[in-house]
Amino acid sequence: MKKLITPEKILIDFNNGLITKEESINLLESILSESEDNKERLSAIETVGYLNLNTSKSYELLEKSLISDESPLVRVSAAQILMQNFSNLEKNPLLWAIENEDSVLFFKPLLDLFEEDDKPSLNELKDKTINKLTQIYNLQYPDMKFIIDVDYIEAHKFLSGLDDFTKKFGIQEDYRLELIKENTSISNKGLARINASIDGHIIKLTLKELNHIPLSINSLPNLNSLTIDHCTLKNKLINGLNFPDINQLIFTNNNIENLPDWVWKFANNKKAFNKFIKNGVVFSEAPKLALIEILTGKALDLIKKFEKPRLKKAHYYKINELGHITGIYITNDRIKIGIIPHQLCNLKRLEELHLVRQNISNIPKCIINLKNLKILNLSFNNIENLPENIEFLNNLEHFDLRSDNKNVIKRIPQSINLLTNLKVFNLSGNVIENLPNELKGFKPLKL
Repeated sequence: MKKLITPEKILIDFNNGLITKEESINLLESILSESEDNKERLSAIETVGYLNLNTSKSYELLEKSLISDESPLVRVSAAQILMQNFSNLEKNPLLWAIENEDSVLFFKPLLDLFEEDDKPSLNELKDKTINKLTQIYNLQYPDMKFIIDVDYIEAHKFLSGLDDFTKKFGIQEDYRLELIKENTSISNKGLARINASIDGHIIKLTLKELNHIPLSINSLPNLNSLTIDHCTLKNKLINGLNFPDINQLIFTNNNIENLPDWVWKFANNKKAFNKFIKNGVVFSEAPKLALIEILTGKALDLIKKFEKPRLKKAHYYKINELGHITGIYITNDRIKIGIIPHQLCNLKRLEELHLVRQNISNIPKCIINLKNLKILNLSFNNIENLPENIEFLNNLEHFDLRSDNKNVIKRIPQSINLLTNLKVFNLSGNVIENLPNELKGFKPLKL
């Protein structure tokens, strides 16, 4: 086989009329039988689908790949093309594959196809697939589908780092294939995320270390409690989520760009903030405390005074005689909220804000709305820049940005000089790239 013959070139030549259907299939067959590259064989199978050649030769090629190829991605691609292009032909090869397959990389796309394509000809295949997987996971549909979706995410996360791992440790191909099988197989390990279930439906769930959460979570009919922890989530992947019926939400230690709307929506549920109203907090501010509890996973205690500013674990709030929040103190070495929620900027009576060791990298511009703020303690975070309009915090007396990891503050605006009430500006432990000359003799400054 010539190295220049690739699935991509075969498709281009066919579309340009340079080769016939029969020649195209023969070339693709040679790639599938001779190539040891899983990606190249997958591309060859996908090209069979692009060509849309409903011939007996195409069917035989797909059937052979479905039954015997070592790559689950090749097998599932062959299955999809067979179901879409040959739905009226013999289903025994597909039924055999469903019965003998054990890869989540095979079943996840298959379940997606069944949801998108409701042709009656697929019903037998759909029923066999769902029956097999619901028995393995002991979950009903759609709960089983959600666990498959999460397992699929985990499998791809493993595969994304496999090449580097293989090169680093010199892994042989046979062991590499064993690792792939072990980390992509359907099994009970996916059930470890489920804290409780009833009658095959998930009621309590913990999701950790995911890079996104599948939208199928919206279809869990009995989900009551959800914990999302140590996940790296992009806004475009999480804003479509919705949990209208859950009674408990914990959203801790996550790496996020902005607070998802549904987290704030949950905090606005009266059952989440009613206890703060009972403690005397005004109705409009109580949801902000509920939000902090969601982000810390810890109950907030009402105290009169923050007496121990160096506490390693603290989850406190203060209110004045009218019930307005005047202080929030959060510090915990293990639990991080990750952001300063912009909702806190509406606490007009807030005088103290302590968010210590909370993995915060940005100070929102809306912080200037806290006109009564006297103490802003963001020590031991990852702050790089300060808001340009910081001078509008004209009551600020104590600004703490200490660091114990040589954090680099890239820019300090000169407007910091306009904070006439500032008594302490603590930058100890930071490496400052461009300290303005005006600040070098600034008396409250601590380096």
